[in-house]
Amino acid sequence: MIYFTTITSTSFTAGEAVEQAGSSIVTHNSGAVLGVVLASVEVAENTYHTKIYTAGGGGVDMILGADWDGLPTRFNFVQGRAVPVSSGGAGWLLPELPQAAKVAGDVVKGAIYA
Repeated sequence: MIYFTTITSTSFTAGEAVEQAGSSIVTHNSGAVLGVVLASVEVAENTYHTKIYTAGGGGVDMILGADWDGLPTRFNFVQGRAVPVSSGGAGWLLPELPQAAKVAGDVVKGAIYA
């Protein structure tokens, strides 16, 4: 698993996708996804150490942006959330046992393999 920790001026929710906007990191909107937040810890007023997962490994928790049938499926990021797609995408949504459908807003496992 590849990840890094950086200093941000914003606290992020674990499982949320982020992008770079100039010299800042912001919640993913429409740019290239930088990664998925693993943790964001305040170290001083308006200063956070934010750990960001970027690729590989067995995946991390991500916030689902649309309903998913629970089967292995490619995903892409839309507005900071993982959304199932039929092809392409940024990686794989990873099923858990027992396999079960999930709804938007649920936390699921996903791995980035762009």
